Amino acid sequence: MVVWMRVLVPATTPGMAIFMIATVTVTVIGAEVAKSFQVTGDATFTLSNSNVTGAINGVPGITLFMNVPLGAVGSVRGVVTGSQIVKNGPGALALASASPTLPPLNVAVGSVQLGANQSIGSLSGAAGTTIALGASTLTVNQTAVGDFAGTITGAGNLIKNGPARLTLSNANTYTGTTTVNAGILRTAMPLQMDLAARAILGPIVVNGGTLAPIGQRQFADAAPLTLTAPGTMDLTQAQDTFVGSLAGTGDISLGPSGLTVGFTRTFNPADRQSKSTGILTAIERTTERKASRAKRFFADRAQAITAVEVERESPSRTKSGHIWCGFWCGHHIAGNEDPVRY
Repeated sequence: MVVWMRVLVPATTPGMAIFMIATVTVTVIGAEVAKSFQVTGDATFTLSNSNVTGAINGVPGITLFMNVPLGAVGSVRGVVTGSQIVKNGPGALALASASPTLPPLNVAVGSVQLGANQSIGSLSGAAGTTIALGASTLTVNQTAVGDFAGTITGAGNLIKNGPARLTLSNANTYTGTTTVNAGILRTAMPLQMDLAARAILGPIVVNGGTLAPIGQRQFADAAPLTLTAPGTMDLTQAQDTFVGSLAGTGDISLGPSGLTVGFTRTFNPADRQSKSTGILTAIERTTERKASRAKRFFADRAQAITAVEVERESPSRTKSGHIWCGFWCGHHIAGNEDPVRY
């Protein structure tokens, strides 16, 4: 059974909760609607320049479809519960919910705007959609594998929590800090016409879990990266990974293309050493003999690399690949070979 319900409420007028049984479609009319909704089946809310400040309480297992027409902005500020929010319609859904954590969010069509710091469950979304952070922070608690193929914009921050993998599979323009605390954050931006396009532009902090770029350059060349154990970075499927600086205690699994630290595009072959910018404070685990030679190599060849720690580990567990410091110094780790050549 499908019930069409038209709700017209004078602005800020409170009232009894609206109970909705089975599948319903609710068209909300009014600048501000303070009523609350008790939902026991899948429900579609059409918000045309409407602001719902009352709670939308959905029982476990239901989906709340938020439909916003073209050119309109619909906002949700009250507590929202349920198993999933699906954003439909070409308009914008503004989130400033009072919920400590919103249900999982699937941006199927249109855009989502943050009006305040917001925590959600798992994130997914289709190509052509947008999440506009503004100056706010979006915290994603990923408990199911998800792929966001849209674009994240704004000056705000993205925090990845939860044990499951989240993939950012498009170029993004947000400039705030990306923090990984648990699970896997995969970046898989495809080849772009814009050679400066990246999945992540701003600083990157990995406190736990794994940062896993795939394919071509995924990070801004000048983005600072901090890896704090047990946080790790997996470069085994990456190509030409660049970061502005590298600090911390986390491990890096190197791939065939390696890692460039302190890359700059203003390279002058006659002035290579001064262009090797950045700070390298932790690199791949290796043997004691290699650690000694690597430290001498970096100290002799790269003035801007201020500290190097190469932790001891058995030769059988050393990883293959490269760490490049700007254009000047290189550290090659490949089984039992000498890691550097003078």
